[in-house]
Amino acid sequence: MQKGRGIVYDDVSKCVDEVIAYIGKDICFGMPLALGKPVRFANELYKRAKEDPSIKLKIVTALPLEKPQGKSELEKRVLQTIVPKLFDGVPDLEYMLDYRSGKLPPNVECYEFYSKAGTYLNDPHAQQNHISSNYTHIVRDALDFGVNVFANMVSYKEIDGKMHYSMSCNTDIVLECIREIRKLQEEGKKYLLIGEANQNAPFMYGDAVLTAEEYNYILHGPDFQYQLFGAPKDPVSVPDYMIGI
Repeated sequence: MQKGRGIVYDDVSKCVDEVIAYIGKDICFGMPLALGKPVRFANELYKRAKEDPSIKLKIVTALPLEKPQGKSELEKRVLQTIVPKLFDGVPDLEYMLDYRSGKLPPNVECYEFYSKAGTYLNDPHAQQNHISSNYTHIVRDALDFGVNVFANMVSYKEIDGKMHYSMSCNTDIVLECIREIRKLQEEGKKYLLIGEANQNAPFMYGDAVLTAEEYNYILHGPDFQYQLFGAPKDPVSVPDYMIGI
């Protein structure tokens, strides 16, 4: 049985209800690396797994973006005043907060195929759960690993009177993933595709533009218009400006 396409939700809780009802409680959840993560959806799915130990949740992704927290007391005190200003309106990935504090529940496992250098030193869980793959093969390897729910952030714009969505981040991986999951769905297998629409994400054109029907569910509403994670940058130097010209 294939799930419907292009269903739009403005309530992430209802969307996750549908995901669990259709997929079941053995969920292998894939997200793109870095900025392309659908934070609201990821947080709600993780919340359900925390509340219900019978849900087995595997998270497969790469490079989760984390606000700096500091290690020493001095670092923490300095960052407590800086981080809220630099990352105002940027939501955290709740599973990473719990992971860093050692509170990840036993029914949730995290796997990454790429990590920031030095992020997981002396961390057996992360080192043992590393997926040795790359951009060329990660979609194949993730599906072989068992990913049955894939979600990513998209931008949106009305074009010729119809709403369109854009793969604003990691277009190459996302398009391949959508294509491969569609094939599996046509074979009658249970997979779901979810897009989380955030107008703050860049709208890319060309092959990156899709309609809602390419997804099973689109999350679209005020709750998803959060600020994007962005590292502080120095002013553009004259040489960099000239290179840009």
